[in-house]
Amino acid sequence: VVDDARSVEQVRPLLTAGPGSRVRVAGRQRLSGLDADLRLTVAPLGAGEAVTLLTHLLGEARAGREPGAAQELALRCGGL
Repeated sequence: VVDDARSVEQVRPLLTAGPGSRVRVAGRQRLSGLDADLRLTVAPLGAGEAVTLLTHLLGEARAGREPGAAQELALRCGGL
């Protein structure tokens, strides 16, 4: 898994693995210079979805103690 990939040049050396291997590349920009079996575009989360995900990750008890902070954190993450 390559997260926050910024350029084809950054990723290409990681793709020389042996037969049958797979690499998942994630980034904010489409890296059109890479040969890919599948490309997915994922839209940013809406505010409610982001709070729901954050609540799932933190646990309802923790997020519920500070709902304003959970909403602020979700907002600052910009749907990511």
